[in-house]
Parts: sequence; C-alpha cells; structure tokens
Amino acid sequence: VIEVLSSPEEVYDFLKDNTPDLILLDIKLSGKPTGIEIAKNVTKNYGIPIVFCTAFHDKATIDSIKDLHIKLVRKPFLDFILKDAIDSTINSTL
Repeated sequence: VIEVLSSPEEVYDFLKDNTPDLILLDIKLSGKPTGIEIAKNVTKNYGIPIVFCTAFHDKATIDSIKDLHIKLVRKPFLDFILKDAIDSTINSTL
C-alpha cells in the first residue's frame, strides 16, 4: 500500500504524479462521483487495474460494473480472497 485516499479529488491529484500497479476502490463513496464513475475514469485515462471492495453487491450494482471487467470482492472478506483478486487482476494485465 503506497497511499490511502478518501476523496475523488485526492485520487486524481495522486494520479497526476503516481502510477500504482493496482487500485483497491469501494463502489459506494460519500458524495460524488461514485466509485464506479472513478473506476471508469481511471480505466479509460490511466489504464490502472482496479479491484472493487464493497459491501454492496445487489443486482443493480453488479450490472452497473459488468462492462468494466473489474473484479469485485465482497465485504467482509478473508485475506486470501482479496489476495486472489489482486493476483489475478495484476496477472491479467501482464
């Protein structure tokens, strides 16, 4: 972990000078934009792989991320489940 950010503004400011190997992102954030909107922007403009970590996994939420091809890890999760999602996401981008 190189940084923990709590707002969309912090994410975009951070990405101006940094290129992480992967971003862990929650779907539901306070305020706007949503984690899904941030993921679309980051994927399109930065090409950084993302893993969603979220407690929200209803049908509407799942349907809204299908076209993003981003792994989703449901909270609460076990460490090995998150590790597997991270490993497979990074390996799929190599």
